[in-house]
Amino acid sequence: MGAGSSNQTRDVTFHPDDIIVSEEVVNRIRKAAAPVKETESEVHTPESFKAKYSLSLKHELEEAEKRYEKSLRLIEHRDEELFNKAAEEYTRTVERLENKYMRPTPGGCCAAAEQRVEDCYKQNPGRILLCSKFVTEYDRCVQNFLVTLSRKMSNTA
Repeated sequence: MGAGSSNQTRDVTFHPDDIIVSEEVVNRIRKAAAPVKETESEVHTPESFKAKYSLSLKHELEEAEKRYEKSLRLIEHRDEELFNKAAEEYTRTVERLENKYMRPTPGGCCAAAEQRVEDCYKQNPGRILLCSKFVTEYDRCVQNFLVTLSRKMSNTA
């Protein structure tokens, strides 16, 4: 039954009278075969195309510039916010460290010894060696203060 069992070939012929085509089909074939004529509005001259393309590019460029400016303003705003946050954090850190390590001592350290050195210098202008014992006393007071301060800092840390 299939193609493998049949070796006979048949010839099929059609005569022009056998094919019937409607008038509508004939019109469509003629219309498709006719050359297409463009109207004046459809014809693109190089000048009109260039002007239209140039205007389109100009519009796209303006839109891109607007997007760029908007992005730039957004980035600048974020940058300013980050800078302000960093500056505030820096200020808080400096204040915290100053309060922790640089507490002012009431009246200064060794204020009495410092006053004795100043008085001696005023009483003995040009003869500063006479004040050396007061300077030594002041120096010893400052050294003791620094040792005491460093011990306090090591205990609090």
